[in-house]
Amino acid sequence: SRPREAKYARLSHWANRTGIDRGEPSILRYAFHSTVGSRGVFSLTPIWILSVWGLCVWAFKTKDDKGLRAFGVGALTLTVVFFAFFLTRDQGDRNYGGMSCWSRWFFPLVPLFVPALLPIVDKASKSRLLRGVALAALFWSAASAAFPTWNPWVAPWLYDIAVNWGWMKPY
Repeated sequence: SRPREAKYARLSHWANRTGIDRGEPSILRYAFHSTVGSRGVFSLTPIWILSVWGLCVWAFKTKDDKGLRAFGVGALTLTVVFFAFFLTRDQGDRNYGGMSCWSRWFFPLVPLFVPALLPIVDKASKSRLLRGVALAALFWSAASAAFPTWNPWVAPWLYDIAVNWGWMKPY
């Protein structure tokens, strides 16, 4: 039975990973591209930068509402732990969530980030500049989300640009 197992191990994609399934060898490169690089949560959906800002407002500036403060501290802590967990995985797991349009490992954070936009929206209602920044971030995020509507298993548009312009090599 051993020769048969060896034969199938040679034939298995998972035993001889290639492309994106091989994983990113560099943790620093993986951290960069997962956050602000070609497959980044914040580069593809900059609206979440405003959410992190909103969590910071709730965690560190809210004095009278202990529930919002607890939510802000808890969500920020969970976000840091979540990122640290996925960014420090073994090389085979550092694959940007596979061949998908966004790093799917970070989807579970979305329910925390949506309500965290509230304090920033309140601030934006009083500032024309911040309102413009928020609308630009929302437009950029919506465009990134709309890019793969015909097929979610495509590389993000930022990755395509980086490869086409010679900034990085394809997987």
